[in-house]
Amino acid sequence: MTETRTAAVGRWLRNENDISDLLNYLHVLDSEPLSRLLKAPQSQFRLIREREFSLSRNLIREGLISALDESTSRRGGKHPLSHKGRFDLYAEVGERPWAVIEVKLGAEAHGMQFELYNAWCDTDDEALPPVPMERRFVFAIDNGERGSSTGWTRIAIKDVLAGWLGSTSPAAAALAADASDYLSRLIQNARGRADSTGSSALTDRFRIRFLYQDLDKHLTDPALTYGSTKSGIGQANLSIWNAERNLHLEVQRSRRGDASAAFKLNLFADGDSTEEALAKANRLERELSSTAVKLAIGDASDAIDWEKSGCGLRDANDLGRNRFYGYTPKHSPQSMLGTTFLFRTDVTFEEMSAVIRMAAKYLLTITAVDEPQDTGHLAGRTKTMV
Repeated sequence: MTETRTAAVGRWLRNENDISDLLNYLHVLDSEPLSRLLKAPQSQFRLIREREFSLSRNLIREGLISALDESTSRRGGKHPLSHKGRFDLYAEVGERPWAVIEVKLGAEAHGMQFELYNAWCDTDDEALPPVPMERRFVFAIDNGERGSSTGWTRIAIKDVLAGWLGSTSPAAAALAADASDYLSRLIQNARGRADSTGSSALTDRFRIRFLYQDLDKHLTDPALTYGSTKSGIGQANLSIWNAERNLHLEVQRSRRGDASAAFKLNLFADGDSTEEALAKANRLERELSSTAVKLAIGDASDAIDWEKSGCGLRDANDLGRNRFYGYTPKHSPQSMLGTTFLFRTDVTFEEMSAVIRMAAKYLLTITAVDEPQDTGHLAGRTKTMV
């Protein structure tokens, strides 16, 4: 495949909708590969692109509607959810549901997305029988474990495309081959330099999902929890925290959507504004200093631009911290203290991953959030963690 063809495919396959359109078109050219993958009888088998549905059945009794409205309100929604959704791809046999498919390129499940889907799929009535869990699919950029908690069967898009490589339709076979080659190069670029470009699909959210996968394999400390891949304002980020000791690590681009801007590593400790918190601030500043962090991450430290890092201990909001889903500070976001380290603009995926792993482990060793050895005049008072 020439670079010209790769670039052409890249301009076409930019997001989940484009991938869904491609799969739908391949099915029109040759229906056998997808029906075989879904284990559906070809007779009366039909694929529908963007099948809308309404959650109007049994949901008040199940309490899902109130939960969805609460979720919308918590995320700053101005209006309650309409309780409607849309499947990327919907397969039916004889006008009865057979399988539902969600296509994911860079993003993962958001909000209560799969709760909506499952509520509809679980509903059993005479007109529309339920869709069994084994026929609910996520076609994703990879078949990694992250996001598999939905219970849906996850299949890599490349594995789906493989069904058409030997198609009796020359057009379907050529399209599947070109798309598969492009996706392979897209993944390779996502694992490469952070300042690489070449496709609008190569978003920070897309890159960060591969950092998550690598951390899943190498950072297995049960004291650490992973957050979402999207901040409250929509910026892709990687969040890791220890809820018990109120410690938090965050990675995101220093300027949203700008591939020439460096990624930044924020290290925070959550506390309150009491006298105890202020008394511990000096200890926290020493433990989050450039000197201490550089020593902690060792050989991986070359990935950091130290001349532009280590701004000193500051309020989290001053560091440009964004509200993100999944983690709520014990006191308030305004009470978080931390510092920022900038990666080199040309840092690679492997270098970033190594720094994040070491920094997360180091974060668990921070003592400023623990009970101080010498409490002095604060002895006997209730202590709160910083």
